Formats: sequence, C-alpha cells, structure tokens
Amino acid sequence: SADTQWDKATAQTVTASLLAAHPDVKGIYSQGGDASLGAIAAMQQLGMSVLPIPGEASNGFLKTWQSLAGSQTGFASWAFASPPQLVVTAMDIAIKARQGVDPGQTVNSDIPTITADNLGKYVQPDLNDSLWLPTMLPDTFLQANYKK
Repeated sequence: SADTQWDKATAQTVTASLLAAHPDVKGIYSQGGDASLGAIAAMQQLGMSVLPIPGEASNGFLKTWQSLAGSQTGFASWAFASPPQLVVTAMDIAIKARQGVDPGQTVNSDIPTITADNLGKYVQPDLNDSLWLPTMLPDTFLQANYKK
C-alpha cells in the first residue's frame, strides 16, 4: 500500500513502484479520484493491461473507464458517487427537522453506485474531467461551465 495524497502524479509514481515490486498483482484498490487515474496512467506507461480498479464519479474517471471498457477486453471497475447535491438533500432534511419532523424518523438518500451496466447513464463525454456526477445542475449551466 502507499499514500498517494489523492494526487495523480504521486499515485502514478507509487503505483509503478508497487507494480515493479509485486508483478503478480491481479487488481488495485484505490480510494478513487486522481489516485485511480494515476494508477491507470502507471499501468499504461508500463505497457501492461489495466488491472481492475475502482474509482469515483468524477467525469475524468468515468471517461477513462468508458474508453478502457471499449479498448481492453475484460477491464472491470465500479465507482461510488458522493454527489455534490447531497448537501442540498441534507439542508432540506435540516429545514424539515426544524419545522417539526419526527426526530426519530429515518431518512434514506439514494447514493448511486456506478457499474458497467449504468456507466453510460452517468458519463458526460462532451464535458470536462472536473465535473462530479451525478448532478442536479441544468444542462445549460453544464454546457456553459464544463464544456471541453
């Protein structure tokens, strides 16, 4: 294991070192984000097939995943989402609680897991890598602010 500091360049460097020391690795666990993208870059730089690796719902990771799924037989991944709109949901719940909602009430929030089966629903090929998905932002805002 290695600390990547959630930095792509650091993740690329430490992944290359770990793979050199452990050539029998069959998959990589990453906490996602740029760490996953750095690990993928290391495997590509080493000329090897990209091992199964999870990621997060950043558009950059989802686009990379989609590309690998189309070009490398057997590539597997999944991504967990921490959608930015969770703060909106939390604020709505807090307002309702202040208005007298039963304090013992349980509130469930749908936090999607992105799989090969639903990847196409989330990835935004025409938008830049820094977008986090899913989002409640309107398409006009996305096109104005996240267009490649």
